[in-house]
Amino acid sequence: MRGFKQIIQNIIENPGIFETPCYVYIVEEVIKNYTDLKECLGTDLIGSFKANSCVELLTRCNHVMGNGVEVASLKELNDVIGTSGEIFLNNPSCGQREIRAALASKATIVADNLQQIEKLSEFMSKTEIKPIILRLNNSLLNQFSSRDVAFRPDHFGMDWETICKAIRMIHELGLGLRGLHIFNGSYSFREKAELSLLPIRKIISEVETRYGDAISLVNLGGGFSEKWRDEGIDFTSYRKHLSRLPSHIDFVHEAGRGVFGSAGYYLTRMLNDKKIDGKAFGICDGGITHNFLLAKTENVFKRYKTPRIHSAVSETKLLSDEMLLVGPSCSKDDIFGLIPAGNPKPGKGDYFIFDYCGAYNYSYSVSRFLSLPDAKQYII
Repeated sequence: MRGFKQIIQNIIENPGIFETPCYVYIVEEVIKNYTDLKECLGTDLIGSFKANSCVELLTRCNHVMGNGVEVASLKELNDVIGTSGEIFLNNPSCGQREIRAALASKATIVADNLQQIEKLSEFMSKTEIKPIILRLNNSLLNQFSSRDVAFRPDHFGMDWETICKAIRMIHELGLGLRGLHIFNGSYSFREKAELSLLPIRKIISEVETRYGDAISLVNLGGGFSEKWRDEGIDFTSYRKHLSRLPSHIDFVHEAGRGVFGSAGYYLTRMLNDKKIDGKAFGICDGGITHNFLLAKTENVFKRYKTPRIHSAVSETKLLSDEMLLVGPSCSKDDIFGLIPAGNPKPGKGDYFIFDYCGAYNYSYSVSRFLSLPDAKQYII
């Protein structure tokens, strides 16, 4: 609510301040989300740069988010160089070029597969290689769990057989093993985080036995939603279970949506409206190419979000039927919002302001379609 007021006040004071379509990020909301979540977890908190790759926003918040940042590409790596905190490179497709750049940047490699570990051997005589982190596949949580809990496996990281091979390879190459990385999946923290701690403790014990030495870091991932405060998560219980894990290891978490999600807003303006067989459409300057997630193409049942409307003119006429908001592309899926019947009828030039658009909405969109210009990004 506070973010809406800030944005609308900016528009009233300076009508041309935001060129739409655009994203508006509120620095103080990012900082509050980060500090609150970190306090709730009781651990260091790494920021996920892929969730929000706005360099200026990270720079503005870097004095608080100093525990490190995870990147997943060469471009992201280049963007975060110079920020405080450790850099972690984590991507299954990272090859020689990305690894070379990561080593030059003193970043820590999160190895997803054996081939990435093998590639490190090519640089051992040329540069210092920091001890690496091994990414675990979620299937290990099922394998090491004594409870009837289903952790959904994916295609990331290594299974147990591969982890054992990786440890042997680390010894053979003379590399160091710093720790482990595991991620239960998006939106998984509330249901699965506490249940995952027992199998993780068993995995750590087995890994240290095979490695012959202690590891020092375990990234437990995240899986926080944009509305994690409203989900009734028992952080006290979680911290209690977390305290039972080996004390010689630094346990950290990682967050994208939980930090950036509620701090970002998407703005687009209505250009025209029309009806087809009685169905109303609002044609906007932004759409699926600028905010892919709002179009709900990855959802079986599409429930479009309803934005806040800001109009310079007070409209007394109400919509008799709902209005679908559509973008400027030629895709039939370019529908990204809905104004329910009974609301004031939007007019040409009105702003549609969508909340909870600070994580993945910009970075996950395919803006090359039709060579439409990228959405602008503003920070307040």
